[in-house]
Amino acid sequence: KNYNGENAKLYLNISQPGSKDIREPISIDKNGIFKYTFSTYIPLDAMLLDKKTFANINFIYHPGDIIHIDFEAEEKPISLLKTIVFSGDGFQANNEITRFQILREQYNLGYGMIKQNDTYKMSMDSFVVEMSKAKEKQIALFNKFIIENNPTQEAKNWSLLYATETYYYFLD
Repeated sequence: KNYNGENAKLYLNISQPGSKDIREPISIDKNGIFKYTFSTYIPLDAMLLDKKTFANINFIYHPGDIIHIDFEAEEKPISLLKTIVFSGDGFQANNEITRFQILREQYNLGYGMIKQNDTYKMSMDSFVVEMSKAKEKQIALFNKFIIENNPTQEAKNWSLLYATETYYYFLD
């Protein structure tokens, strides 16, 4: 919505076991409409990346799904995420995971949760303690989301993995 030819630049990121990762630019027509078709053999998640805001639009897909995503071209990632509405197959779970994604960003429990330059200089023991505190916050946010939203089981499973993704990334 409100696409002007320059306020959004989309890339699709898909990773399927046994195949090459897909990281392709998405062509958007003058009306802000885009379409991408691919084959899949198992349910997974994918991400549209808006290179203008660096907002990640995550979604779950299953073989044969047709997924529609409406969103407003915005200047800030959280603003963009708040405009997303999924329809088509899997719309309920995808709308729920978007709500969790917004929460994680609002509470800064994603990739910005630590100051890497400072935190990576800590001793290993101090770093593990710091990361454990971050994981506790991530799990608490996940629990808050579950209580307040009562999401589908698929959205619960995805959100728990997404909640702690950065914890494991930084520990690695």
